[in-house]
Amino acid sequence: MLVVISTTVCLYVGREEVVNRMYPRDVAVYGKESDEVQFQQILQTTREQAQHNGLALENELAYRYEPYAAIRDGSAFALEAGNYDYANVCQLILMTQEEYNRIQGDSVTLGQDEALIYGLDGPYGEETITLGGQRFTIRRELESMNTAEQSGQLIKAYYVVLADESILEQIARDAGLEPEAGLKFYIGFDLEGTLEAQDAFTEAISEQVAQKSAGYVDSRRESQESFYSLYGGFFFLGIFLGILFLMATALIIYYKQVSEGYDDKARFEIMQKVGMSRQEIKATIRSQIVMVFFLPLAAAVVHIAFAFSVITKLLSIFGLTNFRLFLGCTAATIALFAVIYFIVYSWTQRVYYRIVE
Repeated sequence: MLVVISTTVCLYVGREEVVNRMYPRDVAVYGKESDEVQFQQILQTTREQAQHNGLALENELAYRYEPYAAIRDGSAFALEAGNYDYANVCQLILMTQEEYNRIQGDSVTLGQDEALIYGLDGPYGEETITLGGQRFTIRRELESMNTAEQSGQLIKAYYVVLADESILEQIARDAGLEPEAGLKFYIGFDLEGTLEAQDAFTEAISEQVAQKSAGYVDSRRESQESFYSLYGGFFFLGIFLGILFLMATALIIYYKQVSEGYDDKARFEIMQKVGMSRQEIKATIRSQIVMVFFLPLAAAVVHIAFAFSVITKLLSIFGLTNFRLFLGCTAATIALFAVIYFIVYSWTQRVYYRIVE
């Protein structure tokens, strides 16, 4: 019960954070098998379409890359298809120094056996990296990088910068993969303008990108409503089931204590006759009811404490990686349940005492 409510409340409260993490920019354009000319054409088309719709593009980020699912073993990354060691799986995003210099405003020049690397969720920590049988010396490990992905993913991600596209093609061949004709690309930006203009722009650019590069457009505005509906549904179910189970538990305990009160009435009368005071009777009743009411709550807290790490991993599947938010929602849920239990306990105690008095 505590798990259901705390989890669904956390998802609902953190829904905006999930959307912002999955969509760091208002619009993202993805394409594949593009050369530099095609990439620049799509980028220019996007800008012209935004101007045509009276929109301003802000926080623009555009680059070409080659992604891989890889298995890390120290400094070596296996790219072979069919190798599914999920314990060490990670994501590799390979790009050329030209793309890196474009997005960072830098002027790095790499040798054929040199690389730059950036760990999205932590430092790489090695002096070399082996990709598809080729070994590269890490010239510099980057502390930050302007990327499309956000930290806190289910698997670790590494951006690797290499000298040119021929090296990327050779890496694919060494791994037994057929190099694709061109690289994939990402174009992300925020939009400044009316909502109607943003919708018209997204629809127009989606058609153009699909025709030119078999790509697609991902819009935060279009996805936001579905996210809110999904997490709102979870929230409703969590609250509904939580209230249902809470009422059932409280009523079961209440009527159990009331029935025991009628059974215990004769025993308390005997105790009073042998000299037991009213204060002692109240203390006995209080300790008995406290144990019956709050032991289940204490056991539930212990259960959720042991399940905490598993629940955080489940939440990360839904895109929520804020540990503190879940901790706060869990603590607030426990506190609310404790207050409700205390109210029912106080009521039960008074009824029980009137019965045995």
